[in-house]
Amino acid sequence: MTPADPTQDGRSADGPGAPLLRVEDLRVEIPSEEGIVHAVDGISYELARGRTLAIVGESGSGKTVSALALMGLLDRQARVAGRVELDGAELLALGKERMRALRGNELAMVFQDPLSALHPLHRVGWQIVEAIRAHRDVAKPAARARAKELLDLVGIPEPGRRLDSYPHELSGGMRQRAMIAIALANEPKLLIADEPTTALDVTVQAQVLALLRRLQRELGMAIVLVTHDLGVVAEVADDVAVMYAGRIVERGSAQQIFSSPRHPYTWGLLRCTPRLEGDLSELVPIAGRPPSLVRRPSGCHFHPRCPYARPEHAQIDPALESLPDEAGHAAACLLDPELRARLWESLRAGESPEQARAAAGFVGAAPVSGTHV
Repeated sequence: MTPADPTQDGRSADGPGAPLLRVEDLRVEIPSEEGIVHAVDGISYELARGRTLAIVGESGSGKTVSALALMGLLDRQARVAGRVELDGAELLALGKERMRALRGNELAMVFQDPLSALHPLHRVGWQIVEAIRAHRDVAKPAARARAKELLDLVGIPEPGRRLDSYPHELSGGMRQRAMIAIALANEPKLLIADEPTTALDVTVQAQVLALLRRLQRELGMAIVLVTHDLGVVAEVADDVAVMYAGRIVERGSAQQIFSSPRHPYTWGLLRCTPRLEGDLSELVPIAGRPPSLVRRPSGCHFHPRCPYARPEHAQIDPALESLPDEAGHAAACLLDPELRARLWESLRAGESPEQARAAAGFVGAAPVSGTHV
């Protein structure tokens, strides 16, 4: 495998400093019996070569739907709008044939459940060979030799023998590695990994994450990592986008998100994440349930669950705004930035939301329950 040669600053082919991936105002609406599901509601972000962006949030926040939109793999009933550029090519404007040519070649995806993503009736080697020959004019023997190379690259022992294994004959970790091998068959510029370690035990999780980091260094890929696990994010991400109710509510570097988060939802995610040195009894779940994406709360979508919400937050819809003196860090919150900083310092010190409100000199009404529109 020939390693790519990315520039250190992540420059793309369409100009100095240009991102490899640019997503602008991406929206996905899906008709349902209950009404229109606003699965993705105007998200925007950029990603440079060789960097990893983690998209995090609870189930139902729109993470996976946004990833499938990039791949062009949504149901035909889904209405997709916005702009998605990969190395200067506008993906949403491409026809089916052109998108099929890019998918698996320029961009590839590792799915959450490898057992269902791999074809159960075909041997692993055959599936890798088909992925190669779909985009490369190579003979079967050469493609099979390349498939063996790939299995060896992702750390599968006895790769020559495993070429002839069926998916059910492999362990969960080996199936996930085989999926990664298929995704990397044509050295894509962008790899999308949807919950790649969810069904794996802790030891195998660590191995898969280390594998992704190593392959990224060797190939210069950009990675979009879709996950709910902030422990995984801390291991591999350069940048983080926090999604809630189809929107990005906070975006910044991994360091900013973990050391100085500025959205109450992000605080909730961090406070319910286990730590090695922590006590499980100290975990604090986020109150309430994620909202319906058909009938979303009015105003700030998070206000029905937010311990710091004021009555006016049920009417005002916050925009994602850059934070003062924090380059690249933005949050969609109606609370004053300085107040948010004081609240987080109290929460990080182990205080409850009620104690944090008092310590920060919080002035405002008690939390409100949301009005749905």
